[in-house]
Parts: sequence; C-alpha cells; structure tokens
Amino acid sequence: MDDRDERGRFAKKTKSKRRAVQSKVIVDHNYISGHYCSGPECECQPKLAKHVSKSGWKVGRRIVEFDVLLSGLKTCKFCGLGPVPLTLYSVVGELQRGLGGFLYVRCSNIDCEQVNIVPYGKTHRQGKTKGIPCFVANTKLGTGM
Repeated sequence: MDDRDERGRFAKKTKSKRRAVQSKVIVDHNYISGHYCSGPECECQPKLAKHVSKSGWKVGRRIVEFDVLLSGLKTCKFCGLGPVPLTLYSVVGELQRGLGGFLYVRCSNIDCEQVNIVPYGKTHRQGKTKGIPCFVANTKLGTGM
C-alpha cells in the first residue's frame, strides 16, 4: 500500500480521504490594458441608476473644482488601490445636479473594476445624513451670494 497522496507526498494515514481544495486562479500578469467596449449591449457595462447619463458627460461644459475631484480619485472606495485614472474609457456616466454633479469612474484594477461615484464640486448636508448631498455652488446660486 502506497502512503503517498495525489501530489506524490507522503501523507498521514487517515480514515477518510482529504477533499481536494479548490482555489481561485489569480492572473499573475496583465498583458492587456483591460477590456473596453463601446456598445451598451456588452454585459460588462455596469448597471447605473436611471437618471445617470451614460454618454451625456461628453457634451457641454462643467464647473469643476479640481481639489474635490482629485481627492475623490485618490483611491478606489472598494479595493483601496489608487489613484483611479480619469480617462475617456474609465468614465462610464455622469449624474448632473445643477452646477455640480457626480462622475461614475470605473476602477482600473482588474480584480476590482467597481464604479466609484466621485463629485466634481464641494458638497454639504443640511442636518440629515442620508441621501444625495447638496452642492455648494447650487446653494450659493440659490441664495444669491
């Protein structure tokens, strides 16, 4: 009787056979820059809210505060790696709220690829902690400051 297991190593004598451990395959090298598709029929496109414009962010002008935008792109909210690159292919949508808004930016980490919601203007909350915050530019415009 052979005392070796399926890998050829000597194993302890047990009453039952060990179950094979299934492990996830980790890609060691990424030789491509990622999967980018342009059509909405591709299943890799994220499911966004109904008010999010998927291609409207390419048209028009925006008031952007770079300090707020760059601090939102410093790290991914899900995997913690950073910085999240702001490219033509990484922006998947935009939610406009008056003079401010949110960019939906996909993480470039292949294991993550989650969509980060990044504001491009300063925000504040009026006493409540839930829901979408108000943009400072909209508040100043409404009060006439």
